[in-house]
Amino acid sequence: MTEQVHALQAAQGLLNEGDVAGAIPLLLIATDGGETKQRYIALLSLSRAYTATGAATDAEGAARRAIEAMPQDCTGYALLALNLMEQLRLSEAAEAAEAALRHASNAPAQAAPLMNLAARIAILRGELGAARDFIDRCLRIRPFDRRALSYRAAVLQALDTPSDSGVLDFGRLVRVMRPATPEGFATMEDFNRAVAEAVAASPGIANAQPGKTLVGGARLPSIAMLKPALAWALRAMFRAGVDAYAASLPADDPVNAGRPGRFDIAGWASVMEAGAYELPHIHEGGWISGVFYPEMPVALNGPNDAGAIVFGGHDLPEARLPAGPMFPLVPSTGDLVLFPSFLHHRTRAFNGPGRRISVAFDATPS
Repeated sequence: MTEQVHALQAAQGLLNEGDVAGAIPLLLIATDGGETKQRYIALLSLSRAYTATGAATDAEGAARRAIEAMPQDCTGYALLALNLMEQLRLSEAAEAAEAALRHASNAPAQAAPLMNLAARIAILRGELGAARDFIDRCLRIRPFDRRALSYRAAVLQALDTPSDSGVLDFGRLVRVMRPATPEGFATMEDFNRAVAEAVAASPGIANAQPGKTLVGGARLPSIAMLKPALAWALRAMFRAGVDAYAASLPADDPVNAGRPGRFDIAGWASVMEAGAYELPHIHEGGWISGVFYPEMPVALNGPNDAGAIVFGGHDLPEARLPAGPMFPLVPSTGDLVLFPSFLHHRTRAFNGPGRRISVAFDATPS
């Protein structure tokens, strides 16, 4: 085994552990000669690592070297397009995205995310008609592509054709349920208290990490870290909620177009105190998503429904694309809020008193 292969394997181990800075010197060794495919993989990893550390010029250089190594593959062009987009070199980014699409023409699984990338670049350039065309091409390949659906809603709203989107009817898409008391608990109040105390006291909870959507709060990455009885009860509650939500929709509803044959429940929890909030995001891996609120203050103080979950908008610069209509919802303790995973949402900054504890989940294809 060559030195380059050893270096690549070691670098991948460090990347898996989150040590991006430590991986870069090893990736530089891995890109210095060796078999073409191995060098290409190392250059892609190096470009991503430089991007993660904010070294845009170095990231661009690694992506261009990757293209030189394997000009027939689309991934190098895609990384270059992402890098140029972040630098706001949008004409060059559009050219790189188009090149990526040309080289992915026979691989629909690769083409769909590349069309989303091309659509985002077109939006940033103010070319909304072109963006809509890329989005529609993506949806012909993957009718329930979450990113494409979220972009489509924002673009059609900006083009003043929201009636065509099928994804802006908040009254249809957002549901608030009051779950039944889980088995093994005397009352719903007992269950709420048990979940809130378990989340807040879990040794697995940690302050929000850079690059994540939670700002200023703390997160438990998985409900599997709770006691099995609580985790099982939460999953059962979420599964029942998803089944009821889906059953209430017409068979031809766009949400049901994405229904998997079987689904799993992936859940996590958040604790917010004064000043914490969630950035705009969607849940790209899910079909139906939801949030359960085991602890909410009796009254949310301050203006603008502090602590509310807000649906609508997007995660693009609003100077390039208006936010469009918003649907704020102030949950109460014990509420279960469900919505399709493609629907953008955020929270307004919580300002107490007390804690805002939530347990979110995705219903993901098995």
